[in-house]
Amino acid sequence: MENIEELIEKAKQGDADAQCRLGVLYNNGESVKQDYDKAFEWHEKTAKQEYAPAQYNSDSCM
Repeated sequence: MENIEELIEKAKQGDADAQCRLGVLYNNGESVKQDYDKAFEWHEKTAKQEYAPAQYNSDSCM
């Protein structure tokens, strides 16, 4: 897995997989401070892209 800074950059650029994985990390407090609001924001961005793994189960992004 790439480092957290690379993942955040990809997510900001609209990469649905990166957004989904970042949402999981924020939700679980892995590699970042746990933040449910940020987790929701990233999952919402992913959902708006209709990213299937996130729609099935947010943990399936990892």
